[in-house]
Amino acid sequence: WLKPSGSRPARRQGRLVLGRPAANCAMPKMAILRCLPPGLLVLTLAGPVGADDGDRNCFYSLKAPLKEPPFDDGEISTMRSFLLANLNYHGTGGMVASPGETPALYGLIGGDKAGYVYEWTRDSALTAAAIVRLESSRVGRAGAEHRFDAAAVDATTANYERWVRTVVAKDGQPFGEHGTVDAHGEGKWEISPPGPFKGGWCRPQSDGPPIRAAAILSMVNRSQSAEQRKELWELAKFDLDWLLDSTGANIQKDVCDLWEEETDSPLFWNRMMMRTALSMGYYVAYGMGDGWRAERCHQVLSHFIRNPVIDHRMVRHDRLEFLSECASSAAEDGNCRKKGKQIDGAVILALIHSGWTDFRQLKAAPMAPADSPRSELVANTVRAHIEHWCDAYEVNRHDSDRQTPGVLLGRFANDGYGGQSGNPWVLITASLASLLYQGAQDAMWKQAMALEALAAWRAALNHPDFSGSTADFVAQGDAVMWRLHSHVVQRDGSLHLYEQIDQHTGLQYNAKDLTWSYTEVLAALAERELAIGGGDAEQWLPRRLQEAGSEAGGDGALHV
Repeated sequence: WLKPSGSRPARRQGRLVLGRPAANCAMPKMAILRCLPPGLLVLTLAGPVGADDGDRNCFYSLKAPLKEPPFDDGEISTMRSFLLANLNYHGTGGMVASPGETPALYGLIGGDKAGYVYEWTRDSALTAAAIVRLESSRVGRAGAEHRFDAAAVDATTANYERWVRTVVAKDGQPFGEHGTVDAHGEGKWEISPPGPFKGGWCRPQSDGPPIRAAAILSMVNRSQSAEQRKELWELAKFDLDWLLDSTGANIQKDVCDLWEEETDSPLFWNRMMMRTALSMGYYVAYGMGDGWRAERCHQVLSHFIRNPVIDHRMVRHDRLEFLSECASSAAEDGNCRKKGKQIDGAVILALIHSGWTDFRQLKAAPMAPADSPRSELVANTVRAHIEHWCDAYEVNRHDSDRQTPGVLLGRFANDGYGGQSGNPWVLITASLASLLYQGAQDAMWKQAMALEALAAWRAALNHPDFSGSTADFVAQGDAVMWRLHSHVVQRDGSLHLYEQIDQHTGLQYNAKDLTWSYTEVLAALAERELAIGGGDAEQWLPRRLQEAGSEAGGDGALHV
């Protein structure tokens, strides 16, 4: 992007306004747009003409990274303010999933009229961990207000710790028709007064314990107080020990999927979150002088988690091999396949939260052949998702026809929440950008990709000149974030992030101010900062944990 005047592009109704070309200017569909008035934005695009050329892949790529982040400092500051408003809800320490209206939920038979005014274990844990990381990122400090500085992060982590202790204290208490409270398996909590959701819901859930453990472990690593580290470590053990069950029963049982609609096992998202928590637990346990738990984490990784990638590969009709939320052995008439979860945004989310760039030394749970964000299998997975959602969503084809960079992703193939095929989700689209930015970071650290992987990425990103360089991966992450930006900065420019984007109108829909949407958008921008060399990789947790085992002092001080 060349910005001779330094101005940002004009926007109208959620779309990029390129300006009107001069009368004597020939304007081919696929070209550098040269004939604009002075001071307007010039785009260097590499994408396709559009969906009308018969190509299923409508991803519209950029030839170079944006010269400024896809969201400016003021926009980042505004998003942080909306996220902060959802934290410590009613002074309880809990994080509300969304205070907004949820028409998609109301339309369901028996839909909860309270919407999302609850605390979801996974949403709040991912948010707490992200805020700890954002403290060391410019994304946490950009703009004049609502910064995630040390004081703000201290308050956030203290409130989150208080909430988790409240939840843990409910474990085993009487719970009506459900028997007793299972603080591990309950994923949805009433906030004021605190308690497990009393209505019918998808139970049990197994991703909450590992994600919550990982969030607390990141707080252990952040703390400068030996006493506080010990207290947090004791709290983390509540969930970590649930994973360390010697029989593996908690890991192997049928559980709810990420979207809380069906039960099945083993699900890729759940296994990968367990892998992340156990990997972090391995290093932090050594840092805390708890060698037994460190070795137990290693054993569970080796015997029960192993390599989730191997067990979740699918082959498409055209012989394209990609990663699936369903296990390779899943029955055709099983819940996972019936919902079409072979294509599921949970896979993209699992990859970016897997710690694959953080735990290279840990061999107990390898991820080969998807052990790099730039691998051929990851590229094929991205391609399968992009092609599916280009086919499913009118808004994707419409945007690409108008040369708006990027693509929007939805949940899973047979989604019906919010309409037939569902809608694009803000947080899943942002997760694709994070994946591409992590690919950029990987390109800085490793040698050039194999030719097979490079060809796979060219097909995935619809970009025959894609080189696999750091700059190329950043450019395509920017493309995704720019398309997202073109929809979430709507007519009023309010920067409120919703859950979904209507697949027909391109307007945001359902669950205004969704906490998880802010978390993934801000996290993607922070991943970009690392990719362009502007972030402090040593502070970007959990990457600090790599050397903890060999250098820890036994009091939890991770001397890295």
